[in-house]
Amino acid sequence: MTNAQVQDESANVRYDDEWGMGQITNKAWSVSKSFGRRSGMYAACCENWTKGVFFALAIIAAPLVMGLLQDEDGSETDFNDQLNFTFVIPGIVYYLITTIMTGQMRNVLAMDMMQESSKTVSFKESVRTNLTNSAVVAALFLTMALAMVQADPPFADGSYRFCSQWYILFSFMATLASAQAVVMCSLCLMYVEPLDEKASIVFYECMMTYFGEPLANIGVTVFNILAACIVWIFGAYGARAGILCSGIVFFNIMRLAVTFRNLSLWQNPTLKADERKRRNEYTKVLKLKNEELRLPGLKALALKHKQEEDGLSPV
Repeated sequence: MTNAQVQDESANVRYDDEWGMGQITNKAWSVSKSFGRRSGMYAACCENWTKGVFFALAIIAAPLVMGLLQDEDGSETDFNDQLNFTFVIPGIVYYLITTIMTGQMRNVLAMDMMQESSKTVSFKESVRTNLTNSAVVAALFLTMALAMVQADPPFADGSYRFCSQWYILFSFMATLASAQAVVMCSLCLMYVEPLDEKASIVFYECMMTYFGEPLANIGVTVFNILAACIVWIFGAYGARAGILCSGIVFFNIMRLAVTFRNLSLWQNPTLKADERKRRNEYTKVLKLKNEELRLPGLKALALKHKQEEDGLSPV
C-alpha cells in the first residue's frame, strides 16, 4: 500500500474513545454533516422565500389596490372633491415610505460591497466600475420613465380618473429615481477619481451611503415602472388583465428579492476566519458610526488611522 493510500485510509476513520464509539467511517460522518448542512440550507431557503413573498406583496399592493378601485372615482367633480384623500395624502405617504426604504437599502448595498471584497482586487477600480455600470443602467431606465410620463393617460375619457393620477405619480417617481441615480454616480466618480487606493477607501467609508444609493434608486425605478404598467393595464384592458399581470409581476419580484437575499448572504471563501471576524466587527462600527465617518479632511483621516491601529480596518 502506498503512502497516498495509507493517508486516504487514515482519513476515512474517526476515533471517539471518550464515548467508546470505536471506529466511525468518515463516509457516515460526511452524510451526517451533509444532512445538517442541507437542513440549514432548507431553513435558510424557506426564510428567504418568505421574506421575498412579503416584499413582493408590499411592492404590488399599491398598484393592485389602485387598479381594483378604478371605478370608484365617479365623475370629475366627485373626484376633485375627494382628491386630497384619494391621491394627495396617500401619494405623500407612498413617497415617504419609498424614501425610507431607499435609505435602508443603500446602506445594505454599500456594506455588502466592502465586506466581501478581496484583498488582491483594487477596491477603487471596483467602485469605479460599479458606478459606471449603474449610471448606464439608470440612464436607460430614465429614457423609459420619461416616455411613460409623456404618454397619454390609461383612460381615454380624462386624466382626472383614479388610475390616471396614480399612473403619473408612479411614472414621475421612476423618472426622479433614475435621474437621481445618474447624478449620484457622476458626483461620486468625480470625487473618487483623483484619489489613490488608500484615500479612495477612506472616502468610501466616509460617504458610504452615497455609493449604495444609485443601486437602490435603480430598484425604486424598476418597481415604480412596474407599478405604472400594472395601473395602465387595469385602466386600458380591465380588471382581469390587470390581476393576471399583477400575479406575474408578484412572482418575478419575489424571485428578484430572493436572488438579492442569496447574493447578500454569500461569504467570500478566500477570506480566513479571523479576517471575516475582523470585517464583521468593522462593518458594525461603520453602521453604528456612519454619521461620524462623514467628516472632512484630516479629521476623517485621523479616524481612519485610529481604526487601523485598533485592527478594525479590512484593508
